[in-house]
Amino acid sequence: MDPLKQALKQAVITRYEGMVRDLKKGYDENLLAANWWGKLHIVLGISAALSSSAGAVFTFFDGSKILVVSLALLSTLLASGLTFLNPSNREGKRRSTALLFLIELNRLEDAKLITNYSSLSEVEILQKLQEMSSRIENLVKESSRVLISNL
Repeated sequence: MDPLKQALKQAVITRYEGMVRDLKKGYDENLLAANWWGKLHIVLGISAALSSSAGAVFTFFDGSKILVVSLALLSTLLASGLTFLNPSNREGKRRSTALLFLIELNRLEDAKLITNYSSLSEVEILQKLQEMSSRIENLVKESSRVLISNL
C-alpha cells in the first residue's frame, strides 16, 4: 500500500478513535445525569408522600400542633422542589440525549469499519471523516437544544 495512503488511513483511524471516545463520554455523562435526576425524583417524591401522610396521622393526636405544622411545611417544600426542579422531565431529557449519543456512536463504528475494510480513495475517506465530524457537531447542537428546551 502507498505510504501516503497508509499514513492518511492511520490519521483517520486516530481521529475516529477520538470521536468514539468523545461520544462514549457524552453517553456516559448523560446517562449518569439521568440516573441522578431519577434518584432525586424518587427521594423527593417518597419524602413528600411520607411527610404529608405522617402529618395527616399526627393531626389526630393532642399536643402535636408543632409537629403537624412542621410536617406540613416539610411536605410543601418537598412538593415545591418536585415542581420547581421537575426531575422527571430532566431525567427523560438526559436519557433521550444519551440515546442520541449511542445512536451516533453506532453509526461512527459502522463508518470506521467501512473505512478500514474497503478500497475507498483518499478523498472518499476524508469525505467520510468530514461527514462524521459534521454529524457529531449536529448531535452536540441538538443535545444542547433538547436539554435547554422547556426548563
